[in-house]
Amino acid sequence: DVRMFVSGRRVKKWQFVQLFATCFILSLMFFWGPIDNHIVSHMKSYSYRYLINSYDFVNDSLSLKHSVDGATRYQYLINHEEKCQAQDILLLLFVKTAPENYNRRYAIRKTWGNEKYVQSQLNANIKTLFALGTPANPLTREELQRKLVWEDQVYSDLIQ
Repeated sequence: DVRMFVSGRRVKKWQFVQLFATCFILSLMFFWGPIDNHIVSHMKSYSYRYLINSYDFVNDSLSLKHSVDGATRYQYLINHEEKCQAQDILLLLFVKTAPENYNRRYAIRKTWGNEKYVQSQLNANIKTLFALGTPANPLTREELQRKLVWEDQVYSDLIQ
């Protein structure tokens, strides 16, 4: 008889475990959102990290616009085509940043984007590139552009 193996008490106990697990997972999901948001709130564009697997977004936002005759309309102000050529790169860190955020770029270079440290400690070849637009403020654009050119001469990791 099947009832001999499945008692009413066991079923209730299993239902309690399922209900508890479901409530726990839902609570975790509900409370993790604000905690996660607080942890990464220092990043200006943290929402992009959720789009990592949206390859259409990446391709559309990083591709150059072409005119009717096939020529590119936008020219790079600063570019490093040689950065990854003829090398076995394990990881390319492509960081979107505002031109004004020198201190943030410097912090990344000294921490998780430090190519020399990763090479010496982990024997892994990584490259870090910072993607920038042009400075928004027309009053400080020329001065900031000169600073960006200097920064690129020092670090060789800007693309604009």
